[in-house]
Amino acid sequence: MIYSSHSEMSSTNIVGCFETDSKPMTRTIKISSVSDIGGSREMQDSVGFDSKRVIVADGHGKYGKGIADYSVLTALHHSEYFGDELFGIMERSASATIERALLNANVSWSKTGDCFFSHDGDYVRGGTTATVLSILDDGIELSHVGDSEAMCVDCEKGTFEIVTSDHSATNLNEFLEAKKRYPGARFMFEKQGGYQAEREVFRQTPEGEWVMNTPMTYSTVRNDFGSYVEFDGNLLAMTRAIGDFHMKKVMTHLPTTIRRKDPSVATTHAYVIATDGMWDAVQYQAICDIVCEKRFVSTLDSDEAVKALMDYAKQENLKHFGKNYDNIGIAVVYVRYE
Repeated sequence: MIYSSHSEMSSTNIVGCFETDSKPMTRTIKISSVSDIGGSREMQDSVGFDSKRVIVADGHGKYGKGIADYSVLTALHHSEYFGDELFGIMERSASATIERALLNANVSWSKTGDCFFSHDGDYVRGGTTATVLSILDDGIELSHVGDSEAMCVDCEKGTFEIVTSDHSATNLNEFLEAKKRYPGARFMFEKQGGYQAEREVFRQTPEGEWVMNTPMTYSTVRNDFGSYVEFDGNLLAMTRAIGDFHMKKVMTHLPTTIRRKDPSVATTHAYVIATDGMWDAVQYQAICDIVCEKRFVSTLDSDEAVKALMDYAKQENLKHFGKNYDNIGIAVVYVRYE
């Protein structure tokens, strides 16, 4: 497949030594990324990395592209910060990005608290997901908001684990936390064709337990049903994001963070981080199978692995969603311990 002028790819190689309780080991890391605009008019996915960190962001709203791009730059620039502190810096960067864009546009606007307003009093909208993989001296840390998922693949066993948990309206824990912040928030299923209030995602049983209602017909290839959070007429498809200041009564920018220690035995892992342009169209097992191919694993060829993932993701998007499919951003991180 020939990649269009709207596709971008980059890669790097890192080698380092560390000690386990039993013996010294070498950790070799190879990182590559690729992005494609798909059938969209604007590229709002942003992917970046250096020797210490990988970040994938998926912008949304009028100022989503700028917020996603600057979130990536901010995360890479502040490599000494992690978790809540890092995402707090990224949140402030999002606010500065909107303000800078409004000033450059030379339009009238105002700000009340964290919210920006246009001249007609409407909210200025924009935000981004963010999934950050940080390479530590003794392991890996993953912090994320939104639905840009991360998968960890054991290349020796051919098995995988989804490390992140989508901050979406079908996540019961997120629903309960959002209700604490703003009891009037509604979590609704999405019908195919756009946001239409049809049925609430959760209902409370006579015993007081919250359970999921029967979903609508629209879903991804993995039967993840479209849903959104609504309050005071405002809609968003996630419960955590950078930016989206008009939704902060319901949502938060604080991430979920997971730390993993390096294994003490020789093995090879692959981390796949991507925006929903890939996850919505491609089955998990297919992604695992691709990055486990011997031709990639034997030489840690993340360049060819990420290109193979993109080729397959585009093929599956065309099959399921037609030519107007979403932006796709993918990063592949091979880690060999020996």
